[in-house]
Amino acid sequence: MLFIHGGFGGAESTLFPKPSVITGVLPEQAFLTISYDRRNSGRSEYTAKRIRIEDLAADAHGLLQALNIPEAVVVGDSLGGMIAMRMALDFPRSIIGLVLMETGAMIFERTNKVRAIDTALRVVGEHRVFRLHKKSLLNPTWSKPVGPEMTAEQAAAHTAHDAEFRARLRDLPEDELFHYTRGLVRTYMAFSGRDLSADVHRITAPVHIIHGTADTIVPWDKGRDLQDRIAGSEMHTLPGLAHGLLLYEEGRDALRRVLDDYAID
Repeated sequence: MLFIHGGFGGAESTLFPKPSVITGVLPEQAFLTISYDRRNSGRSEYTAKRIRIEDLAADAHGLLQALNIPEAVVVGDSLGGMIAMRMALDFPRSIIGLVLMETGAMIFERTNKVRAIDTALRVVGEHRVFRLHKKSLLNPTWSKPVGPEMTAEQAAAHTAHDAEFRARLRDLPEDELFHYTRGLVRTYMAFSGRDLSADVHRITAPVHIIHGTADTIVPWDKGRDLQDRIAGSEMHTLPGLAHGLLLYEEGRDALRRVLDDYAID
């Protein structure tokens, strides 16, 4: 089983590498679980090139080839779900099953603000835009963590994590901060405005869609839209669950049930 993670990557994922959310979910005797860091994330390469979802899908397929794995069940989580869908379209023979968790055919619209940023990067230059925004980059704002409500102990650990991350950012040489920031922007631009709605009907692999009804990041309607567009796909709705399904025991159980048919006896 190949797991394609969500998120945008960038400095936090590299300076604070954490175990993948898929770690320990599936029994080792039944599955070989492969979780890889996407380009511009974690321990993988940061690229100066502009990238597309097609490039990230090709990376995933290339990983299977490098490991001499001809086919796999692919699980795409959030943004990783769009890569999984693109992989199923571009490399159909490599996929025997597709699980799309808390994802959609289009997750981020290409807003006027994003267009303006992209134009500035092209016209003014990446280094100048970086220097203009360096102060805010060193003091990032945080959105509410995904998954279940945190305990007091978890909240304290999260606060400490944020403080240490800011301290590490301040200690980075400017060229490294630019390197990580450019990678993060490259990833964001790859997904911004991309819409696979007109293509997903061509997916031939068996498809399972898992989505929580309380998801405010990728709303449940986006999962339902995928079910409507992909003939024969199965929808697994998890009432009351928000984004970050693999942080909930109910989300992990749902994935186990879906993948049970693929397990080695």
